[in-house]
Amino acid sequence: MRLRRQAVGILGAALVGAVPAALTATPAQADSTPSEVQGAYYTAPDGNNVWRYGQSIRFEADVMVPCDAEDTTPFDCRPIDEVGDSVTLERRRAGATTWAPLATKDVAGATVAFAVASTGSAAYRIVYSGGTSVEYSPSASLFPTLKGSRNPRGTAVITRQGAFYRGNVDPGWGRRSVTIQRKTCAADSCPWRAYKTVTTTRTGAYSAKIAVPRTGRLYWRSTVAPTSPQFVRAYGNPYYTARARTAARMAGAGR
Repeated sequence: MRLRRQAVGILGAALVGAVPAALTATPAQADSTPSEVQGAYYTAPDGNNVWRYGQSIRFEADVMVPCDAEDTTPFDCRPIDEVGDSVTLERRRAGATTWAPLATKDVAGATVAFAVASTGSAAYRIVYSGGTSVEYSPSASLFPTLKGSRNPRGTAVITRQGAFYRGNVDPGWGRRSVTIQRKTCAADSCPWRAYKTVTTTRTGAYSAKIAVPRTGRLYWRSTVAPTSPQFVRAYGNPYYTARARTAARMAGAGR
């Protein structure tokens, strides 16, 4: 997992080459000092820039101000922590027009971290309240819309009846279609192709019988259609089947 850079020069060399986010610094007003929020988020656990429902999205942020109140730049120093100062993570769901607060930290003079479960595609921002007795202006760091999908989960199992790929789609996918995909090699250039489509139960569970090759491996995953604007197409955990000397073998596989 790689930390994606959102602001230049604050989170170190591990972030080199990532795309900066929109960053707002409030201009100084009378008797106030401007500030800016320099934020970052960790890329999705699956490495595809899509968070499955329930997966944790992790953020970090630093509030920075000019070291000299007479200057408007650069933002090289941290504000003085005071009672009443806060940093808040907010979310605006895809299709919505309002921001909702998710978590607040009552500290502005140190790096703050947030973690929130994905509930679908949404934009996020980290907002600094501004100073109290020391009058720092409010500011915010706006992240791009982070894509979210349903979570088909998915695991491959062997029973007396054969090999199966099973899962449960979350949220709200009762009596809907799930497609099982197959490919014949592990390379990214090897295409996934539809194998069969099954219908979930009332609670979103699904199961499909899959094949075990006589030689080599077959790779399996599930996929669920997108429902705009909240969810993009979802993919289940990839597995492969292979025949060992004594029995067929199931194992997790990279996407």
